[in-house]
Amino acid sequence: MDEFWDKLNVNKEEVLERFVGMPDIARDCTISYIEDPLFGELEKAVEAEDYPAVERAAHTIKGLAGNLGFEAAQNSAQKIVDYTRAGEYDQIPAEFLIFKAEHDKITALAKEL
Repeated sequence: MDEFWDKLNVNKEEVLERFVGMPDIARDCTISYIEDPLFGELEKAVEAEDYPAVERAAHTIKGLAGNLGFEAAQNSAQKIVDYTRAGEYDQIPAEFLIFKAEHDKITALAKEL
């Protein structure tokens, strides 16, 4: 997990604190994160311009990413939530691409765990 966290600039101490010092649980939750269907739901909602669904999925992903220390993904998901709530729908596709790139990076690295 240390190498994985280092590659993503994760604050290991904070994450381990959330998972009571147990990296195996953090690893299992990371694997669950990349297997979660929420990313696909967010992608479909963005494509369909279904903004209530975009907000729900992005908000949930933001929390999951934050708990695992994936700050870049968390921040990007938060921007998607903010754009949705502000009605700035034209900003969402570009931010989704930023989020997707970070999600893909996390997924690729997590597959090595």
